[in-house]
Order: sequence, then structure tokens, then C-alpha cells
Amino acid sequence: MNVLENEFSCQRDGLTIRGRLFIPEEGNNLPVIIISHGFMANMESTRHYAMHFARLGWLALCYDFCGGCVKGSSDGSSQSMSVLTEVQDLKAVLAYAKTLPEADPENLTLMGCSQGGLVSALVSAELGSEISQQILFYPAFCIPDDARRGHMMMAKFDPQNIPDEFRCGPMLLGRCYAESVMEMDPYQAIQGTTARTLIVHGTADKLVKASYSVKAKEAYGKNAQLKLIEGAGHGYRGNADELAIAYASEFLQGRIEILTVDLKYRFWDSIVDRSGLYAIRTIPLAGTADSVFFRGEVRPDSIEVQKWFTFKNYSTCAEIYLYGIDCAGMECTIRLEITKMKENAWEPIHTTDSQALRFLNRSTSNVVVEEHGRQRRVHVFSYAGAAK
Repeated sequence: MNVLENEFSCQRDGLTIRGRLFIPEEGNNLPVIIISHGFMANMESTRHYAMHFARLGWLALCYDFCGGCVKGSSDGSSQSMSVLTEVQDLKAVLAYAKTLPEADPENLTLMGCSQGGLVSALVSAELGSEISQQILFYPAFCIPDDARRGHMMMAKFDPQNIPDEFRCGPMLLGRCYAESVMEMDPYQAIQGTTARTLIVHGTADKLVKASYSVKAKEAYGKNAQLKLIEGAGHGYRGNADELAIAYASEFLQGRIEILTVDLKYRFWDSIVDRSGLYAIRTIPLAGTADSVFFRGEVRPDSIEVQKWFTFKNYSTCAEIYLYGIDCAGMECTIRLEITKMKENAWEPIHTTDSQALRFLNRSTSNVVVEEHGRQRRVHVFSYAGAAK
């Protein structure tokens, strides 16, 4: 889908907020997603998210917080910036977005990274049913705790005697940055949030420990999903970013995870057949499956076939047989075939003899695959209506 990219601006307390607007060329009454960057970053760090979601059919906006960037385009100084001023920034951008002629003001999604994630969560909680969905990437629910202990990233200070100004790496912050969150309990603030919520966090995040997102998931309750990316740090890169985008895309399009399969590769039992320039390697698979729909094991007749051409992986197809218990408590089998069509793009086929899971025989789905050395985790997503 072709996307038009334009600049936009709006006002908050006499300050100009500047950003970028991504409009799908085709369509009106479009769902809206507003993407907020993290501390010291700017909208360039979120531009690729905005472009991606616009290509899926969303009217997407990203912007610079006032005073919240080392190098940004919006007005305001870093000494006057705080989580609460950024809450006001986001509300101003949201009000602007609702006036756009292409926008559906009843279908609003907030997305935020790190501090922008905390800001998005606070706005979603405050505005209630006005926000349909929210996506939080490594949200910085730690900020109030960091302020109370006087150690906020690179900044250190006496929390009982906060200086008027203090430096945090390249940014000069004002007293308000720490003082405004000293009494904040973010988990109490977000309770009662009505927006569907997706939280994505890396298990190796050293700036914001994943335990903060685990606690947030508990505070949100059944209305939230938490996806932990093994080995990912703060600010996704490479495969972790691609995986996070895939999770967000499935969430936005209303798909739910119907199967989660952890595969282990028995390379020591693999068979290699070489013929000319080709080599075909057949690898036996083992593992387990666990989801609300099915729990079981990978049968020993499951295999992955890799076809190689002059030392380059040419194609991959895994044929996975699962045996276990379905959501009705009945024994059943599931056959799952996944074929790698291109980098990080897999095509699934699934069939089952389960009456409770018979929707698998007729539903279309998407697959997200996590790579972890000699193991893979396969997530199969389908539309929620397919399971009814």
C-alpha cells in the first residue's frame, strides 16, 4: 500500500509540537495510531513503526516531545520536561489526530517506547474508553522508582534534596523531571484501563527490567498480553525489532495466539543428501506446545527439511505433529506445516482431528518465529472469531 508522508504541527501551552503524519493513499475513516518515542530519542526512532502500520492501513503519527529529545524539532526545553508534560504533549497530538479528515476518531491506538510507553499508559488510563488499544514497547514503569532512589539512568542526586538542575548524559534536566513522579504509583494509575493492551519487553533489558512489565500485565489483568523477547535489550535491534513489529501487527489486526510451539533440533540425528549443487538436510524435531487451546508434545516423526544451494539456505519447511489435550480436555493431534517463504516470513498450514479446535481446519493464520540458536519458538496467530 502506498503511503503519503507529511509534516504536521499542533500546540500545547504555547509550545509547538512537530511530527510526521503517514496516510495510506487509499481509504477513509482510518484507524489511528500515535507513536511516542523514548527518553532522549526523537521521532526518527519510531518513524519505521509509523510507516509499517500505515502500510497495514492505519493513519499513523509520530512526533517529538517538547524538551524530550537530545535533538528534536518541537519547542520547549529539557529543564521543563517531565513525564507529566509529555502526557500533555500526547493529549495535544491525540486531539489534533481526531480532527484529521481521514481519521476514525472512534478507533484510536496509542503506542509508546520506554518513557513514551509510560506516557501512553498514563494517557490511556486517564481517557478510558476513548482509547481502543495500546502497544507498549519496553515501557519505563521504573521511572518513579528510579526517582525515589535518586538514580535515573546516568543521573544521580539526593532524592531528599533534588537540585534545580541535574545532568543526565547529554541532557540537562530540571527538578520537575524527578519531583513530578516521586509520589507516582504507575500500577495504581493504570488500573481500570479499558484499552486492549500489548506489552513487549526484552528479557535482557538492563535499563528497565522485564519484571516491571510483568507487574504491569498483572495490573492490567485479562485485558493485556505480555510478550517477552528472549535476549533482547532496551531499544530493539535487528531480529528483536522485527519480532516486536510482528507481535504488534498481529495485535492490531485482531489476531490471537492459538498455538505456541517450542522446537528443539536434533542435529545429531540429521541426514544430509548431497546431489550436485544441492544439499538436502533432514532434521528430526522434538519439543512441546502450550497455549490456552492446546497443550502437548512434538511427536518424534516431526522433521524440518532444509534445501541448500551452494552453501546458501534455499528453502526451509518444517512438518510438525503435535499430540496432546485440547481446550475441551480431549486427546487430539495437530499437524502444523510451516514453510519459510522469505526472511522472517512463514506460511502455515494446520489440520486437526479435534472437534474443539476444528476451526484450525478452515482458518487462515500467520506465524511468527523466534530463533534461539538450536531452538525455535513458533507462534501461530489467527482471528479471534475463528475460534468461536
